Amino acid sequence: MEILGLSADAQVVILQALATYTGIASAFLFARPVLGGQNLQAQRELLSSLRPKDDDVADLVSQASNVLNERSQRDLPKVKSDNRWGFVLLIVSFLLFTAAVAVQIEQVSEPPRSADSRLP
Repeated sequence: MEILGLSADAQVVILQALATYTGIASAFLFARPVLGGQNLQAQRELLSSLRPKDDDVADLVSQASNVLNERSQRDLPKVKSDNRWGFVLLIVSFLLFTAAVAVQIEQVSEPPRSADSRLP
């Protein structure tokens, strides 16, 4: 099998590189919502640990808690989208890696070409 006139070795390298890049992108898309959620959770815990004695400060803490809750609800569609795209890129990465392995197997199973076999 020849893609874009490249040798089998070059095809394998390109496919492996693409598989690696899509795997890294997939990991990033899976990690981004988790890290953002951890940040929001840490902020919530910090606010819930506060026990203000002043009513104005208590109102401010309550407002900040509400803002964090709204923010987490607003971010849900983005989290779902990131997870969906992360899964798609994970599948693409697996398919690219499988293609690279298939090219290597095909390369190994082909009999070596001699200079005389190319002549008519």
